[in-house]
Amino acid sequence: MLKGAIIGLGKIAQTAHIPAYLNKRVSGKLKIVAGVDISKENSVAFLKLIPDVEVFTSVDEMFRKTKLDFVDICVPPHLHAEYIKSALKNNVSIICEKPFTKGISEAKLLKKKITDSKTIFFPCHQYKYSPIWSNFNKFTTKTKSGIFLQFNIFRTTADNGFDDKNPAWRTDKKLSGGGILSDTGTHYLYLTSWILGKPKELSVMNFKLKENPYSVEDTSLAILKCEKGIAEINLTWAADKRANSAFITDGKRCLTYDGKKMFSFEKDKAKEISVPDASDKKTYIAFYEDLFLDFAKAINTIKFNKSHVEEAYDSVRILENCYKSAELKKTIRL
Repeated sequence: MLKGAIIGLGKIAQTAHIPAYLNKRVSGKLKIVAGVDISKENSVAFLKLIPDVEVFTSVDEMFRKTKLDFVDICVPPHLHAEYIKSALKNNVSIICEKPFTKGISEAKLLKKKITDSKTIFFPCHQYKYSPIWSNFNKFTTKTKSGIFLQFNIFRTTADNGFDDKNPAWRTDKKLSGGGILSDTGTHYLYLTSWILGKPKELSVMNFKLKENPYSVEDTSLAILKCEKGIAEINLTWAADKRANSAFITDGKRCLTYDGKKMFSFEKDKAKEISVPDASDKKTYIAFYEDLFLDFAKAINTIKFNKSHVEEAYDSVRILENCYKSAELKKTIRL
């Protein structure tokens, strides 16, 4: 049994990570024995979910008093580098929420440290475990060019989380690194690379459409030219309702997803593809379960995979260039 600790006991830990660890598929392989948070409210909620574990207010104290195999980092992006360095110092494996770091310089340094030490590292790029996006990925396996991919992600507001003392860290650039492009867009940047190959150039426009106190964009439109084709990513916190959709075509066939159902179209023939309901919380948690199981397998087999840290680094590199494109109002070649 591998023993771990969660650093940051807020909303994502309580609603996704912990339920995944408690699922019977995972609980026999990974066990959470400790947690770290400065929030009393978060610590109390954590103990209700996982009783009889130790809770600390600092990682230094936790490492002194607890023997661990891994840590799961669930704090805001500006704190990721600090806790990754601490985990590396204490020779434990690492799971880290996205984005990997707030900026490229930190990401480059940590990529080298993780690679040199061969520490097992997994970014929380859990959308790659979704049957929806797996179908999109499979669609491109036989096509090398000429693909068009579109993601549409609509929200009514930024997620405030559970921390009353800091309810909107996602909208504070000093903490998050950016707005919806950083918070939600990161998922669709790594999915684009997974489906279409590495981006070669990109063009991004960011906006504030709503009257709100955000110091960051609430809407972002990104176009990425990749190895296999073009991706368009449309993101907003300014919609009237929550909605997701996606479309991919190679000119001869296509897949469509409307947030509930997926269809393939080829030679005027439509076929429904069975996919789980993405709005069902159990579906979302299952992505984490699959990720955690792969993480446990990597630790047990001592199998360091450089591609995980490379992918985490690339997502930050692409994200930073997206913001550069929006700021300069020009296409950026990568």
